[in-house]
Amino acid sequence: MDDHADTSKWIKPCRNPEDVRNEFDRIGKNYDDDLLKKGYRGPENTARMLADIIPFETGILDAGCGTGLVGLYLHHQGFQNITGLDFSAECLKEAGQKNAYTNLINSNLIERLPYGIESKRPTLRNIIKLNENENPFGPGQMAMAALREEITRVSRYPDLDGDPLKQALAEHHHLTTDQITLSNGSGSVSLLLLLAELFATRNDKIIFSDQGFISFLFRFRTIGMPGRQYTIISRDKHRHDLTAMANAVTADTKLLFIENPDNPTGTWISHDELAAFLTGIPEHVIVVIDEAYYEYARYALGKDYPDTLRLQKKHANLITIRTFSKAYGLAGLRVAYAVSSPELSEIMNKKWLKRSVTSPALVAACAALKDEDHLKLTLENNEIGMRYLENSFSKINISYIPSAANFITFDAGKNAQEIFKKLKQRNILINPLKGYNLPSNLRVTIGLAEENRAFIENLRDIWQEAKSVNSLDYKN
Repeated sequence: MDDHADTSKWIKPCRNPEDVRNEFDRIGKNYDDDLLKKGYRGPENTARMLADIIPFETGILDAGCGTGLVGLYLHHQGFQNITGLDFSAECLKEAGQKNAYTNLINSNLIERLPYGIESKRPTLRNIIKLNENENPFGPGQMAMAALREEITRVSRYPDLDGDPLKQALAEHHHLTTDQITLSNGSGSVSLLLLLAELFATRNDKIIFSDQGFISFLFRFRTIGMPGRQYTIISRDKHRHDLTAMANAVTADTKLLFIENPDNPTGTWISHDELAAFLTGIPEHVIVVIDEAYYEYARYALGKDYPDTLRLQKKHANLITIRTFSKAYGLAGLRVAYAVSSPELSEIMNKKWLKRSVTSPALVAACAALKDEDHLKLTLENNEIGMRYLENSFSKINISYIPSAANFITFDAGKNAQEIFKKLKQRNILINPLKGYNLPSNLRVTIGLAEENRAFIENLRDIWQEAKSVNSLDYKN
């Protein structure tokens, strides 16, 4: 076995600052000399290298230098016995080294790491809940601190227009407050329904794609919208068919909805695709982009993901909707917002119910915008978990739809409902997609590492059991 597999050769006790300096210098030199020549750059590639040469049962000590992500990646590779070494803060400070574990302990985030310490996130009767695309870490420390402080003031009514949150959003996105409309207490759903009510009257056409959240919403929640004419466009390989949507526009079309990334497939439209599409849409049609998973997609795709706020400068008929329910972990507070031209925002805000965003929701959302560490932890966990599920599906020989969100949809064949039920019997909740006209597909949210692992282990058991007894037909 490679010498790098013998942890005793590169992990030593560090009892004083000089030892810390010497060990970092020695490990850094070996890393540069031995690993970089082989192309191992960064924590993910280092973990892959170690996974290739070390048995899964090997105990691993993450010395805490750098970000601590090597241990995180190793955990998702399948290693169970991982320990983080926490040097004393004084020792590290004198040695001039940064230690991720010390930083995490100081910010009370160590309990949220998906390895090293058992997660403290509360569960409902030990149910693993991976069916509603929630943040597995919950709200961040800053949001929770704001909520604890605000609870003493809930006898007071919230701000009339939600101005503190509008101001925070304007500063965060470099906008003006007159471009922002807050949700009416039901997250982005209330905004989507409000737009249909405001901008489309009887016999006006609304265009959206089949097999998506918008289609599901408008088909089953039509209160206050009688007489609207829906033009439902079929998908092209699970993606929005932008050409077909553009061709469906007529003089009677008033609204066009696009989810990006899409729910429940997780597919996405690139910046160039959307920019080209918008040039062909007449100004009398309001184009609404539902970006509920914006933070995840931006992190995963970078500049390939559309910058709709920038596109609004060229297209005044474009409205962007985002939420605090997903990446920010505030689903229970039901806070979302729309960004548009001041003219469209004025129309929406005239119908906005005063004080419809509660004071706890306002302060928590403002705090969440500032909590960059929590958002970073959430996005990194999602990236690693997504790769783990993708690799696991491939090993089981299950096809899946590549996703830019915090969930992944996979093809479970003709017996998807049976698989869903068997997982539910084992206290693992995922989402069947029959209601989206995707009866052979199931959607699973990216959870904590132990949740992802439990889901895959149980899915593999169900899959193998069915094969052995031939009780289920898993062919598409």
